[in-house]
Amino acid sequence: MNQELLLSAVRQHELSEVAERLNAQLQMEIAERKRMEQALLTSAKLAATARLASTMAHEINNPLGAITNLIFLLAPLQSSPEAQTYIATLDAQVRGLTRISTQMLRFHRDSNQPTEFKLSELLHELSDFYRPQAERQGVVVHQRIETDGTIVGYRGEATQVIVNLLLNALDATSAGGTIIFHLYPAPPWLCKLRGSCGYCISVADTGRGIDPENYARLFEPFFTTKGDRGTGLGLWLCNGIVDRVSGSIRVWSSRRLNRSGTCFSVFLPAEEATFTPLRRRYEEEKLGCQTKE
Repeated sequence: MNQELLLSAVRQHELSEVAERLNAQLQMEIAERKRMEQALLTSAKLAATARLASTMAHEINNPLGAITNLIFLLAPLQSSPEAQTYIATLDAQVRGLTRISTQMLRFHRDSNQPTEFKLSELLHELSDFYRPQAERQGVVVHQRIETDGTIVGYRGEATQVIVNLLLNALDATSAGGTIIFHLYPAPPWLCKLRGSCGYCISVADTGRGIDPENYARLFEPFFTTKGDRGTGLGLWLCNGIVDRVSGSIRVWSSRRLNRSGTCFSVFLPAEEATFTPLRRRYEEEKLGCQTKE
């Protein structure tokens, strides 16, 4: 009787182990199925968004063409330099909107060839263009430009990345806050990590910060913390654009009382980009002043 009880206990233990293994396997299969269902749902949403974007691009291009023609006719009628500057800015923005619409919200790469341009000039243009909006919100926009940042690439794509980050910063920053653009050559450790020299563009704000539980989902398509005001495609598109040129996007954020804020840093590869630490730059500038005296 004791032997039978002992054998029964052993069999029961073995059966329990088998049941636990099967249960663990079942849980893994359920999790994998849910992941696949979510991936299929996301793919379906992206396909629907692409179709909608294509239709909208076709419909939007017609009035944009009319606006472009009106700008062309209006330009000779304005003689003041200030008006000419506004017209040139308006024309550049309309052309940018046309390019974005015809590329279906950047679901594919620019069809034109990459060109050489300066990131510093791009940042100055965008900062000047969005400064009135920032002032209406009571937000101050600063710039720290440490280099020209000459790269060869698609200027329209770089514009879209920076505009998305800037508008996100404006959404997160309340009146009295600050947004800082910072352009500088990438430090050696980052160049070594990425296998290429390049430049960094950071967009930092003193806004409310990002909840830690949302970090992992920031670059997922259709994920947004803006409710009905957001599409959840901005950061996903930015990440895709930067990834195509072998760049990277990093993010830091804090929700500490009176010290909250977020900083997105974009690395863009370049042929040449010499990094000089801030301390050395300060000493060189100081030495140069002494030499002039």
